[in-house]
Parts: sequence; structure tokens; C-alpha cells
Amino acid sequence: MDNFSMFQRLLVILTTVIFVLGSTVHVARADVLRTAWQFDGLEPKEVLMRLDPAYSFAEKNIVILVDLFEPLLYSTFKGLQPAGAKKWSFSDDGKTLFFELDASKRWSDGKPVTAHDFVFSYQRLAIPEIAEHALDFITSAIVGLHHKDNRPIGVEALSDHKFALHLTAPYAIDLATFSHPMLSPMPRHIAKGQLIKKPWASWTHPVSNGPYSLEAIENGLVKLTRNPYFLVRDSERVFEKVEHYHIGWAETAKRFIDKDIDIINRVPPNQYQWLDRIKFHKHFATTYSAFLVLNKKYGPLKDERVRQALNLALDREALAKGLDGRFGKPSYGLIPNGFMGYSRTAKGDNQSRFAMARKL
Repeated sequence: MDNFSMFQRLLVILTTVIFVLGSTVHVARADVLRTAWQFDGLEPKEVLMRLDPAYSFAEKNIVILVDLFEPLLYSTFKGLQPAGAKKWSFSDDGKTLFFELDASKRWSDGKPVTAHDFVFSYQRLAIPEIAEHALDFITSAIVGLHHKDNRPIGVEALSDHKFALHLTAPYAIDLATFSHPMLSPMPRHIAKGQLIKKPWASWTHPVSNGPYSLEAIENGLVKLTRNPYFLVRDSERVFEKVEHYHIGWAETAKRFIDKDIDIINRVPPNQYQWLDRIKFHKHFATTYSAFLVLNKKYGPLKDERVRQALNLALDREALAKGLDGRFGKPSYGLIPNGFMGYSRTAKGDNQSRFAMARKL
């Protein structure tokens, strides 16, 4: 085996691959929805106590945060829809984005959601202890929120129900970004205006503005109860309670068969045949991109040519097929195929890419 072939095989884990996650559903009770995630590694309570829009890089937390917090916009198959905001517009030069809020929106304690709550939330993202967890590719288009941008945070309340975001360049942010939990409001009145560093779930009174409020966190279980102040359209169905379980696969499968779990999130690929054998469920898929971040401060990775060679040397097609033969698809960027902004940036077939890697 030549050095390049060995090098290539050692690098199979350093890639970006789209996985289509299987979720399996049956609903046994009308008033409570119960979902299950498989936890591995970190203690469930340790992770779940970090429930906070600013910490919404973790997929398991995002699912819960979507239940708890309503963002400015909803991104749907029909395009952007109003959520916390009823109107939005860019300035003539494209460098300022204005949001006008729906004045009927309330926190779960009945207090109104205001522009000051959004300003408070975005200012909080700049706290060093929180900024290290924030998703820089989401926040970096806002003045002062990039980790290398030392300017004041580019967000200001123009009234109780209107605020402005100043951008680093004209039209620098995709409006669909404002459907992400990280850019949801935070209850400034509970924090009494103080930029609290600890995660929202550990606050004394963690109120929320979404369809549910936090009832309790018990080991691997997050209990949510319906927010009475959240306005529900007649066509929408809202359960009275939602329970998010974080348990092992064996317990998940048993409880699903016993109809004690309604939704399994992320079915392991080696269990797809098990899914095929049971008949009382509906199966649907969602997409996400898996990637590995390289630390370029140490060793050979300091050299940009080495990092470029890693990118070129990986056989993404083979890797996707090997890891998840049923649903995995190769990806050449952070945006999954089928989403706005997707582009296959890779040029040429594998052999030409390998040849380019050797030259580096």
C-alpha cells in the first residue's frame, strides 16, 4: 500500500456527509406526546440543563428548544412565514434589517414579548462564556457578533415592537436564519436586564414564548406543558404536554413496541431492518450534515495545503455508502442538498481530485 492510499484510508472520518435520519411515529394518547432520543457519552442531565437558545448547537436540544421558543420567522416548504415578527424589510443599502413584532405575543407568564427581549438575547450571545458555544456561521453576519469583530453589537430597539439589525455587508444574512432557535428572544424581565451567563434552563423562572413551557428536568426526561398564552390557529394541533426522553436504544425500542413512546428520533442504521418488521408506525426522514472541525493550531494541520489535501482525498461517495447505505448521501458543503444555498463545490471525479491532493 503506498503512502497516499494509507493516508486516504486514515482520513475517512474527516468528511462532510448528509444523513437522512429516520424518525418513527405512532401516537397512543391524545393529550401527551412522548419522544425518545438515544443518548451516548455525556450524562443526560448534564446536557439537558444546558437548554438555552444560545447553546442550540446540539441537535437533541434544538428539538426541545423549538417547542419552547418561537423565533422571528418560520421557514416552511411554502417559504418564510411570520412567527414572532409580522413584518420585515431591508434598508435601501441592504445593511440594516428591520423587524416589526406581533404585539399579541406573550411569554408563558403572560408578559409581552418586546423588541428589548431580542436585543437582550443578541447581546447575550457576545458574552465570552456563551459566545464560545454560539454558531458563528449564524451570528457572524450581525455587526459585533463575529468572534473577531470588536465593534458594539449591531442591534437596537426602535420601539417596544420594532428593532433593527446592522449587518456586516449588504444582505449578508439569509432570512431563513431567523427561524433558528439561537436567534429567538430571551425573557429580559426575568433576568432584570442582567446578561445572565448560566443556561436558561437553570434560571429561577425560565419562562418561554413558544407553544410549551418547561415543567421539569428529571435525569433523562424533559417535561413540557402547554403555554396558555401561545396563540394556536384552528388548523394546528397542540398536545397538552410533551415528554422528551433521553434513553438507550434497547429501552427505546421496548417502550415503542409497548406504545409507551410515540416518536423515536434518529433510528440507528443497524436497526432499519427492525423497523421493516413492525407495522404500526409511520416513518419519515429529515436531513442534517455531519462534519468534523479540524484544529489548525497543531501539527501538520497548520499547513493549509494539508487541509486542502484532506478535503480532496476523501471518497465521500464510498464513505456515505459505507456508513449509512440506505439513506446517506455525500455532501461537499455545510448546506444539505435540497436546501436554499446548496451547491456542489467539488470539481471533477475522485481520481482527478486525488491527483490534485497529491500535488499539494
